[in-house]
Amino acid sequence: MFKLIFQNFVTIFLPSLLKVMILNLLGHSISRKSKIGPVILGASTKLKLHEGTFIGGFNLLSCSSVELKKDSFIRRFNTFEGVFAVKLDKQASIGNFNRFVNSNSELEELKSELKLGVYSNLTSKHYFDMTASIIIGSNTVIGGIGSQFWTHGFQHFNLGSVRLRVDGAISVGDGVYVGSRVLLNPNVVVGDEVSIGAGAIVGKSIKSSGLYVSQPLRCIKVTEEAFFQKYRKVDSNNPNAKIFRKE
Repeated sequence: MFKLIFQNFVTIFLPSLLKVMILNLLGHSISRKSKIGPVILGASTKLKLHEGTFIGGFNLLSCSSVELKKDSFIRRFNTFEGVFAVKLDKQASIGNFNRFVNSNSELEELKSELKLGVYSNLTSKHYFDMTASIIIGSNTVIGGIGSQFWTHGFQHFNLGSVRLRVDGAISVGDGVYVGSRVLLNPNVVVGDEVSIGAGAIVGKSIKSSGLYVSQPLRCIKVTEEAFFQKYRKVDSNNPNAKIFRKE
């Protein structure tokens, strides 16, 4: 507890250069040519910041680890909370007021990670569910505001008495543009050079390049028997948990 309090005193109140020196003594790996604003670090969060990187003020960094490659940066007022790793490649960037959250404690092994490729950019006010991994390629922009990436969902049967969770990672390719308020569902793969128009709901993978816009609402009938054939049950610390993986 003392280390946590001292560490956050350092990250909030001390100037960047002195902050970097002390954080390195506390077990982090931070280049002296990087800068850190006033941030809050979780007890188990590890920083690995390469030359020319920058983390702006008022970020909550309470995840497993944050690694920024050369000249990548995170701006202000972002929340990283849960058991997952953050990795930004060279000159990748995250804007302001984004939320990256994983409150899941059911699975025995949590290895989810957020990856941004070279020159990729997440703008502002987006939401990323980190129950499973979100991998974003190079030269990709998550633009506008208000997009949501969901890596888990639920299927109900018998009027809600049976509630089953389904997890699935999201992968976005190179040269992709995602417009405002786009929603990506679990296990979606978006190929290279795809543009997704504002407000679209992406419920299945997109393989061919091109512009994709909203689809009409439709009904998909699912029986309980078909559900168990489609999804694989995941081992859990909680024997009563009903968690499935979308593959």
